[in-house]
Amino acid sequence: MTSSDTMANLMQLQMYPSMDSQITYSDTEKIYGNPLNLNHYIQCQLVLEQYSEIQKHRESNSVPTHMESTLTLQPKSTSFVYRPRIPSSLKLDLRHFNQIITINPTNLEAHVQGMCTFYDLFTACVPLEVMPKIVPELRGITVGGAYVGVGVESRSWLDGLFHETVSEIEVLIGNGKIVRCSPTTYPDLFYGMVNSYGTLRYILSMRIQLMKIKPYVDVTYLHFSEPHKFFEKIKDICNNSGSTGNMDFVDGLISRADHQTLVVGKLVDNPSYLMAPNYVTDAIYYKSIQNKTSETSETFTITDYVWRWDRDSFWSTTGTIMESWIVRKTFGFYFLRTDRLIGFRKWFSLPPQTEELIQDIGIPLNRCTEFFKWHNEEINMYPIFICPIKPNGGNCPLWKTPRNQMYCDFGFFGRKSSPSLDPNYYNKLIENHIMSLGGIKSLYSKTFYDKDTFEGLYYGGDSYLKLKDTYDTNHILPMLYNKVCNISS
Repeated sequence: MTSSDTMANLMQLQMYPSMDSQITYSDTEKIYGNPLNLNHYIQCQLVLEQYSEIQKHRESNSVPTHMESTLTLQPKSTSFVYRPRIPSSLKLDLRHFNQIITINPTNLEAHVQGMCTFYDLFTACVPLEVMPKIVPELRGITVGGAYVGVGVESRSWLDGLFHETVSEIEVLIGNGKIVRCSPTTYPDLFYGMVNSYGTLRYILSMRIQLMKIKPYVDVTYLHFSEPHKFFEKIKDICNNSGSTGNMDFVDGLISRADHQTLVVGKLVDNPSYLMAPNYVTDAIYYKSIQNKTSETSETFTITDYVWRWDRDSFWSTTGTIMESWIVRKTFGFYFLRTDRLIGFRKWFSLPPQTEELIQDIGIPLNRCTEFFKWHNEEINMYPIFICPIKPNGGNCPLWKTPRNQMYCDFGFFGRKSSPSLDPNYYNKLIENHIMSLGGIKSLYSKTFYDKDTFEGLYYGGDSYLKLKDTYDTNHILPMLYNKVCNISS
């Protein structure tokens, strides 16, 4: 053994006393060659110590109730969870796990910490002419959050949800160890972490697949007045473009019952059309789509394309001062980004008997027209974001989407007067109806299923309980139902 090998092994023992045996760093260059690597290893050591102290505190019986004795993350300043947080006096602070460790444009892989935002990762990737295969539309979303939740965007028709583009995750597990999980190492945890929302373990870093990019995106808007033709066109484009390579991005907007717009994009080296206007100071993106009635095209820079929905957090600025052109031109570059608009949104309380309807619903493509017609009769709230998603392999027990079927994400982001004294009337109506269509909803927003129904939908039979017994042996983390449902009802 060389002196370098000896030093590397000593570093491993010193910095990872509780590391799993499968994690080895025999090459000192991997530690010293990149300061961010070294920083990550030090942070891992510190979080192991922090976790050990939390366990000791919990075992001292100084924590008053079972709910408060569960462990949760110290919240970030910006959160994309639209439901109450579970109360807890035990907080694990991972906020500084927000760095990019390496980007390899040759192997098309990025190694990043779990709290790194997609905005930071994308911004670092673009000069290297690469980007993550899936970049959710809102810049403040973290890579770890998109894995333990789900992340969708306009390339999902080709590459699926974000977790399907992740090769490896590094996880702090319940016995105070840090392990690396992949499809071949700890595969149960690798797949089980998807949609677990921090109730199994916490992601410290991950390896993400990248794709080559070009500087511009040509975008064409296709308009429809009949929903069945709109969804048929989605099916046609997604089935044919994947093999021909003539399309890179697909999403859409339903502006009203008789106006649907399909948005298709192609990566290009040079603009084919007039450049899109500045959707911060000169136009509002979703309104510009609504105002188009015939097929039109425009070209975006790759950066402006990726964050086009982020400017107004889809349409969250509707009816607020942020629609004022004076405000947009004066303060837009600072405020018109979702990570800041979220704080702005909290200034406004709901009017009496008004319900906040924020949901992402996955519906099998062959049932989308049926769901749309039901929505138009029972909910009738527009706009709706539409994003097709490719079939998945069914490996993730806590996120069971229609196997071997393409499906569409319906994104609702708005408020609606309720005809009922129940302040969550429409949210519950949607939840109950999608079950009859084989659909599924994301859990980042309020959820109202009863315990038996929820466990039947999201526990993957006994998969979740087995994962809890294996990786949360001291039950320091909340149960998924308690985290997302009990405090919503």
